[in-house]
Parts: sequence; C-alpha cells; structure tokens
Amino acid sequence: MFQVTESTDFNELAEKEPLLASAKLVVKPDMLFGKRGKSGLVASDLDLDQVAEFIQGRLGKEVEMGGCKGPITTFIIEPFIPHDQEFYLNIVSERLGCSISFSECGGIEIEENWDKVLLFHGNFRLSVLFWFCT
Repeated sequence: MFQVTESTDFNELAEKEPLLASAKLVVKPDMLFGKRGKSGLVASDLDLDQVAEFIQGRLGKEVEMGGCKGPITTFIIEPFIPHDQEFYLNIVSERLGCSISFSECGGIEIEENWDKVLLFHGNFRLSVLFWFCT
C-alpha cells in the first residue's frame, strides 16, 4: 500500500516502487468515511498513469459524509486483485473490549445488507482476533 498526497511525485514513486509501473492498481481516499465507492472516489484495474489522473481530479476536493465536510488530502494505492466476492470486516477497540463486525456481503452494498452483518462484543484477546481474521 502506498500513500499519495499533494507533494507526491508520480515519476519518483514509479522509480522507487517498480510494482506500481507494471501492475493493475486500486486507488481510494485514505480517510475514515464510508460510501467512497458510491461517491466515485474509488477506482480499480488502473495503470499508474490512470491512477495519477484519477487522483489529480479529486485531490483537495471537499466532500461531505455524515454531516462532516473536509478536503481529500491523502489517497492510497494498492495492487488490484481480481475477485468474485467481497467480505466486510470491522474491528473497533472500545473502552471495555472491542466489537467485531463481519459479513459475507461486503463491498459498496454493505449498507443495504446491514441485516446480514454479524456483530460480536467482548473482551477479546489478541490471539482470538488473529484466529478470527485467518
């Protein structure tokens, strides 16, 4: 995973990370809000030139999610892995333990399938989290 900000030089990034110049990629804002895909902020199966163009058209753009407004300042780039199914996994550290949400109906339609999300609360130890995630 690679972070991109306003100061990122894509030519320099390609020289330092040859994988980026040869692989298909996914790009999305590195920000804590949902519905990025539905908002046109995620793109996949792109080459590095397409990723640069995608980011340049959205970097600094102000978005509003859940009543909060702010500019998109950072994107992440990852290798694109073709897949037939997406899962949803969310782990939240809480004062008295943590909660784990999981669903076999992941992807951009997770909100429409929220009734299929399994939610676990508890004082889980780290070893249990590793078991759950494997």
